[in-house]
Amino acid sequence: MYKYRDARKEDFDTIASFPQNAREQFYMFPNGTYPVQGSQLYEVSLQRHLPTVLLKGSEIVGYSVFYGWEQEKCHLGNFVVAPSVRGQGAARFLLMTMLKRAKEELKVSELHLVCHNPNTAALLLYTSVGFVPYSVKKMKDGEGQQLAGISMKIDLR
Repeated sequence: MYKYRDARKEDFDTIASFPQNAREQFYMFPNGTYPVQGSQLYEVSLQRHLPTVLLKGSEIVGYSVFYGWEQEKCHLGNFVVAPSVRGQGAARFLLMTMLKRAKEELKVSELHLVCHNPNTAALLLYTSVGFVPYSVKKMKDGEGQQLAGISMKIDLR
């Protein structure tokens, strides 16, 4: 049902349309301004690794990328799926794809991410595949609301 490919410049306007409000965008791209522009996401992707789009047929329905790549670890970032496929296994497929790409293409043994405490669906998804929390950082979202940034990791060995 789903497949993936490397992101292309022309994909980013579609990706930028996935967050439905400022809070969702903060979860996906904490350093971005709302509403995020495709060009802004594209420019960020040039500094990152393996920008990946999720496809349902020929429709782009998800996106993620790696950053902070070091010898043994990297971080998963900008993880988002389109509202039209939420609750249909798209996020799990994209996450499993990114785990595989991190292990096989980047050759890392640990994958890290930061998930924000109000994002319950993402926390449940990440823990269901083996991510474990290891620290919590006080943060403020784009509206100045306090939340917790939960650092998580998974061992890929």
